[in-house]
Amino acid sequence: MTGIGHKFVVTINREDGFDGPVSIHATGLPAGFSATQLVVEAGHLRAWGTLFAASDAEAPSEEDACAVKLVAVAQIDGRESRKWPFDFGKLVLKPTSKLRGRLEPSQPIQTGRAACR
Repeated sequence: MTGIGHKFVVTINREDGFDGPVSIHATGLPAGFSATQLVVEAGHLRAWGTLFAASDAEAPSEEDACAVKLVAVAQIDGRESRKWPFDFGKLVLKPTSKLRGRLEPSQPIQTGRAACR
């Protein structure tokens, strides 16, 4: 949707005992689109990011919609190692929703500390 972000998850396969952090960024984003740079932290297998479409973004062409790739970068034994490109998938721009919502907890939320016995 335009003017809003959409969450995505990246899951990595760790190889050869490597357990360090892995940075992941998107390349080939069409005009009007941006994405957060991710870091899969040491010892973890996934990270969540957000893909944004500006409020004035136009639907990308078929070629541009399929051109987005993810690049993974890590430092292994003091050297930079890149794994790429990984297909992000096809970008689809949906119209902005006119519906607005509000979330309310089903039970009251208490703040402060519980008393110690």
